Amino acid sequence: MPSRFAHLLCALGTLLIATFAQAQYELKAGNFNGLYVPYTAAGAAATPYGPPSSSAQISNQSTLPATLLSNFRGMGQVGGSNSILDFTPADGTPGTIVSAFADRYPSTPDNSQVLGRSTIGGIFASGVPRYFMGETITPPLVKADGITTAPADYWRAKPVEPGETINSLIPVPNYTVNVTTSSTTSKLVTVASVTTGVVVGATLLGEPITAINGTAVTLAGNANRTLTASTAVAVTPALPFYYSPHAEKVFASQPGRVTITWVSLAATAGVYGTLTETFAVSSNTSSPVRTIFWTEGSFDGPKVNIADSRITTVNPIYQSSVPKAVPEEVDIPGYAPTSENLTTLSFDKYNGNGQLHAYNVEGRILIEYLGNVRLGTNVYEFIGSEVVDLVRAPEVNYTVAYLGNPIRPHDGDTTLEASPVLSSQQNTTPFFSSSASPDGSTQYFAERETSAANNPDDATPASSRAYNQAVFYWKETGDFGIQWPRFQDRYWLRWSPNLSDYAHYTVGSSGSTADTGLTFTDGALPQIVYQDDTQQTEAKIDLPTQRLYVTFKSGEDPRNRALLKFNSSGATWYLNLYTQAETREQILASTSNGTSTVTVSSTSGLEVGMLVSGTGITNATSILSIADKTRVVLSQALPSGTQSWRYSVESGGSARLTTNATVGERLQPPAGHELAGYISGGKGYYPAGYLDPFAVGVETANLGA
Repeated sequence: MPSRFAHLLCALGTLLIATFAQAQYELKAGNFNGLYVPYTAAGAAATPYGPPSSSAQISNQSTLPATLLSNFRGMGQVGGSNSILDFTPADGTPGTIVSAFADRYPSTPDNSQVLGRSTIGGIFASGVPRYFMGETITPPLVKADGITTAPADYWRAKPVEPGETINSLIPVPNYTVNVTTSSTTSKLVTVASVTTGVVVGATLLGEPITAINGTAVTLAGNANRTLTASTAVAVTPALPFYYSPHAEKVFASQPGRVTITWVSLAATAGVYGTLTETFAVSSNTSSPVRTIFWTEGSFDGPKVNIADSRITTVNPIYQSSVPKAVPEEVDIPGYAPTSENLTTLSFDKYNGNGQLHAYNVEGRILIEYLGNVRLGTNVYEFIGSEVVDLVRAPEVNYTVAYLGNPIRPHDGDTTLEASPVLSSQQNTTPFFSSSASPDGSTQYFAERETSAANNPDDATPASSRAYNQAVFYWKETGDFGIQWPRFQDRYWLRWSPNLSDYAHYTVGSSGSTADTGLTFTDGALPQIVYQDDTQQTEAKIDLPTQRLYVTFKSGEDPRNRALLKFNSSGATWYLNLYTQAETREQILASTSNGTSTVTVSSTSGLEVGMLVSGTGITNATSILSIADKTRVVLSQALPSGTQSWRYSVESGGSARLTTNATVGERLQPPAGHELAGYISGGKGYYPAGYLDPFAVGVETANLGA
């Protein structure tokens, strides 16, 4: 008992402390969801009731069937869930639960299902959104009484317009304002005073309002009337849906809460039926959303071409997130526009070529494609519609393309179409080339390094500009053959680090000559489009002999990489040629600790794929990777110690052959090589039987001995 008394004193002390701190707790109830829509018991829309809007409390004591005198009662959507505690038979009777256990909770009479938990409460959204953005909003399935099924022709396709009189009433109000000055050559309008309904987004003198500053009203475009005296002009409020006179349908043109009033096509006893619906529209779509990146100002997004000849114009359905124009152009540090551009999504057409432009805002918008005029001067043939996202800048991906290879998107999607940015095409010396494919598409090939690799090659570029010279947008094809940009790739164009990607050409210590150079059969003489010689002069093609030869510069690494480009019968292909002197090798003191990592004095000049040979190395060993400036990782672990090893590049990746030869027998080449061989030194051969492949060609030399 004393212990309990002590606990009680402690609790009272806690309450007293709370009182002295003047803590205050208030319990509130209500439905604060912006999408909340009350309904009557019959399912029709009811008058909303909520917290007081003034000092007077809302009187809802007799309107809705709730607890008497409750100020927080109302009717709205709720959600709930139940869970069954157990299905498993436990007392031998199939399909039931032991009674002693089941009777503790609500259950079915036979105890086959027992309630484990039940939750109920107001839901986050007032019902599931009825439509996705861009979908067609259909008229009600019932008549104006909300009960009787409506036939197909009961409702008018066009909802009630603002200011339209139905049954001597105006269900959707319109507004007026006194305009004092306006001009068909100006966006600026002055009004006597800003009245109800004059808000940004409402339409005045044929254009949406973009800004209001005192009595000065700025429109998205020039006014459709010139006024010099105070004149009452209609102001049409922006609607949360779009009725297309071209399609004769209503579209969900923006997400959020939508209120729409329908009117019957015909009157009954002189009275038209009306029905107001309120529902939610999701920002999601049931069809793919297309993307357009900003195309104007300092932005380089590709303009979207509308190539389908059936489409004569594009009609953007502007709304609050993507208005027709903005009051001020976006401010880009370092960019000074030569002329003001206040547009968002716009369409123009010159010489039959239509283009979509994007600028100033990010958001989602519905557009419709229109064909030829079919009624009057402003009702067109409806071709289709699309939901489009306006995005300021693209998702950027950094990737690598090897010289001579096609430039592909980073994700490998072969259905995408390349679109190089303008700055990439304006380089003094192009870094890539284009070739038309048989299907009419354009393919791009890497032809020039945007940066050399670090030395040693650690798979990173030596220049910070490596990814700035070759920039591509990749487009996906949507409806009507329209190509929409999906993402942007920035490429480091570089020589392949894989020796297996090259054709190998071994020459004398100083190179080859026009008399001993490579020949090309079938008249397929290539073009040397790029080489790793900074002066682009080591590798040449001698036109009289049609041979390719390489002359190494004195004092430099006797190696040359050249990109050869072939064109024949409309086809284009490339060959990476790796030329080196037969004496090119490095002898380095190499220290191994019994693992595959070897330490040398410097890894400069070493390459992944080089063969390593010397004392203690019995199997073919090559460089797998270059760890840093003094360490390489080999293809196998080697014994501990320090040895002088040879590092060299060998054709085909095979180790050098050191073997005995029998006098009088022909030397046999390694697998995959020509029968003819080039003797670079020595006298132990029959001169009359030897044919120099560099002098007579490989085919003729194959006939020698």
